Amino acid sequence: MTQSLLAPPALGTNRPGLAPSVDRAIELARAQVVARVQSDGSWDAPCDAGPAPTAQALLALHVADALEPSVRDACVRWLLERQSPGGGFVAYPGAPGEDPGTTASVLGALAVLAPERGSEAISAAERFLTRQGGTDAVLAALARGDLAAIYLALAGLLDPARLPRLPAPDLAVRLAERWLAGVAHVGVPLMMAQVAVIRAWLLAGRPARPTPAYARLATRTLALLDESQNSTGGYVNIVPYTALALIAMHAAGRTRADEPAARAVSWLCRERESVPGKRAYFPVFHSGVWTTSLALRALATSGEPSDSTVLCRGLEWLMAAQATEPQAAWNQRDFGAVRTGGFGFQADNWKMTDCDDTAVAVSAIAACLARRGLPSSLRPQAEAALERSVAWLGAMQNRDGGYPAFVHGLPGKPAGEILTKPMSLRVSSAADLLRLFRDLPLAMGDPSTEDVTGRVLSALAGAMGHLRSQSTRDIARGQMNRALGFLRSQAALNGAFWGRWSTNFLWATAHVIMGACAAGVSLHQPWLRRAIGFLVGHANEDGGFGETTRSYERPSLAGAGPSMAAVTAVVLEALVVAGEHASAPAARAATYLVRAQGGDGSFPDGGHLQVIVPPDTFYRYPPASILQPLLALAAWRAKNCRARRTWSSFPADGGKLC
Repeated sequence: MTQSLLAPPALGTNRPGLAPSVDRAIELARAQVVARVQSDGSWDAPCDAGPAPTAQALLALHVADALEPSVRDACVRWLLERQSPGGGFVAYPGAPGEDPGTTASVLGALAVLAPERGSEAISAAERFLTRQGGTDAVLAALARGDLAAIYLALAGLLDPARLPRLPAPDLAVRLAERWLAGVAHVGVPLMMAQVAVIRAWLLAGRPARPTPAYARLATRTLALLDESQNSTGGYVNIVPYTALALIAMHAAGRTRADEPAARAVSWLCRERESVPGKRAYFPVFHSGVWTTSLALRALATSGEPSDSTVLCRGLEWLMAAQATEPQAAWNQRDFGAVRTGGFGFQADNWKMTDCDDTAVAVSAIAACLARRGLPSSLRPQAEAALERSVAWLGAMQNRDGGYPAFVHGLPGKPAGEILTKPMSLRVSSAADLLRLFRDLPLAMGDPSTEDVTGRVLSALAGAMGHLRSQSTRDIARGQMNRALGFLRSQAALNGAFWGRWSTNFLWATAHVIMGACAAGVSLHQPWLRRAIGFLVGHANEDGGFGETTRSYERPSLAGAGPSMAAVTAVVLEALVVAGEHASAPAARAATYLVRAQGGDGSFPDGGHLQVIVPPDTFYRYPPASILQPLLALAAWRAKNCRARRTWSSFPADGGKLC
C-alpha cells in the first residue's frame, strides 16, 4: 500500500455517532441511475445555459417558416417565467445578475412572436436594456461572441447597418479561412461569414438583391455551412450555432425546402424539451455520450452485475456511438492521420468528435471490460472499440504532449490560467482584420489543456490491459509519457491546475492527479505532492469542496466556494486514486456526501457549473451531482472495505471504517 502523504486521521475525536451507511448511499444512487436509463439503453440530459438558446431557436424557426404555434406558445410561456423583477434575464443558472445580451435575445423573440401577450415583459426588458446602455451595449457584446444583436436586428429593433461590416466581406472570409487555418478553429471564418451575409440580407430586404458581391458571399457562406453540418442536421450539435446557421442559410438564398435547411429545422425541433404546465424550452445541447459514459462507469464500479441488461445495453449503445465517419477536415489537418474512432458529446456529432468525450467513453468501456461476467459476445467489440479510440487519440495529441478538445495542432497555452477576461473580437475594418491575424484570442483557438489531458491519461491507463495489439499498447505508452511532460510544464507553484471545461481549479487538479497516478507517476514527485496539497488545503469545514465561476476572472479565488456534491466527489475520487483513501480529508469528504444525500438517492446540485467559454459563459449539467458522487463513493468503499461488508458506523474523523 502506498504510504500516505497526508496527516493520518485523528482517532477518537469529534465523533458524530451513527450516520447513514455508505452501502445504502451507493445503492440509492445506483437505483437513481438505473431508473433514468432511456428506452434505447443510453442516458442523456439537457444542458441548461439560460433562456437565450430558446429565444434564438424560436426566431430561427420563425425565419424558416417552420415554427409550430403550439411550440411557440409553450416556449413563450417558459420565457416569460424566466424574467427577473428588474426586467432582465440571467445568462445561465446561478448567474450573478441579469445579462444585456440574453435579455436582448429574449426581447427580440417576444417582440416578433408575442407582441401582445408579452407586452409588459417587452416593456420591462426594454427599460432594463436602456439602463444597461441600450443597443450600444448589445452591439459591443458582439466582440465577445454574443450574437444578441443579430436577433434584435431580425426583430426590427436594431438598424442592421449598425452590425459589424467586414471590408470586402467575401475576400475577408476567404483570407480568414486561409490565414487563420493554423491558429484558430473554423468557427472564426464561419461566424464572420454568417454575420456578414445576414447583415447584407437585412439591409437589402427580403429576398436580398442578387448583386455579384452578395452572390459570392452567399456561395462561400453556404459552402462553409455545408462543410460544418452533421448529417442529422445540427451544427456542432449546439442549439445557438444551429439557429444562426439556419438564419444564415435563408439569408444566403436557401429555403426550408432545401435539404440542409430541412435537416437543420428537423434537428432543432428534436432538441426541444417539454416541461410540466404546457411549457417547453431549448437546452443549449444534449449530452448523450458523456452522460452514458459516466453512468456506465459508475454502475460498473458500484456493483451492477456485469451481465445486467442495463449495463450491456448501455455498452452496446456507447460502442455504436463511436464515429465511423471521418471528423471534419479542419479539426485534423495532418495528411494521413486517423480521423475515425473518436466520440462526440452526442452520438450523432461526428463532425466534432473530441478528445474529452473519447476519454470518458474509453474509461467506461474499459471499466465494463474489467468486470468478470461481461457477456463474451461483447468483449471483442469493446476491445476493438478501444483500439480504434487509442489510435484516434494518438493522432490528436499535440506536439506539446497535451490534448485539445476538438482541433489538433493549434497553438498551445502558457502555463497556468488563461481566458481570465471576456474575449474581444472586433472585425469591422482592414486594420481589425490584420490585428486579428496577428493576435488571435485564445478563446478562438483550441490549445492543449490540463483537464482534458488528465482525463485522457486516466483513459489510456485503464485501457492498457484490454488492448489486443502490441503496436496499440506502444502507441498508448508513448502518448502517456508525452502527456505527463505536458502536465509537468503546466504545474503551478501552489499545485493547482486550470480547468477549461468545468469550474475550475479543484476539478482540473483532481483529474490531473487521477491521470498521473493511473499512469504510474510516483506520489513523491514534488509537483504531484503540491497538487494533492492544493486539494486538501481547500476543504470546507463540513468536509466538502466547492468552487464558483468567479475563480476564472480572479484566480486568487481558486478552490473557494460552498460545498458542492460533484466537486467534493471528484476530489474524493482523486484522493482515493492517490492512495489517500484512509486519510482524514477523504473520510470527511465521504461523510459530507453521505449526509448530503436525499432520501431518494439524489444529491444537492450546490450550484456547480460546466463551462462553454470562460470567464462568462457557463451551463448547468444536472447528472454530475449524482454520477460523480456514485463514482467516488464506490471507489472509496472499494479501497477501504475490500471484504464488501456493510457497516453502520461512519466516523467523520477517519477512524475505523469497516
